[in-house]
Amino acid sequence: MKVTPLPGIDTGPEQVVEQQKTDQTLKRYWELAENLVENGKAQFFIKNEILYRKYTGKHDEGSIIQLVVLESETEGCTIGI
Repeated sequence: MKVTPLPGIDTGPEQVVEQQKTDQTLKRYWELAENLVENGKAQFFIKNEILYRKYTGKHDEGSIIQLVVLESETEGCTIGI
């Protein structure tokens, strides 16, 4: 996967993995991803050690994949978990 750096963001994949794994507020989402819970519209999964959220809209119009970010990193983001 090719990653395009964003201005002002200095975090690489290794830092994302480390931050996600050590953040206690994400513990519930890791558990959901590890147990592959597929009820509801939101699903969590792990790819290349990174935690993601998959959201399917009301009429199954397609899925949106979102990177799960720490609450402290959501400034300027349009969506946080």
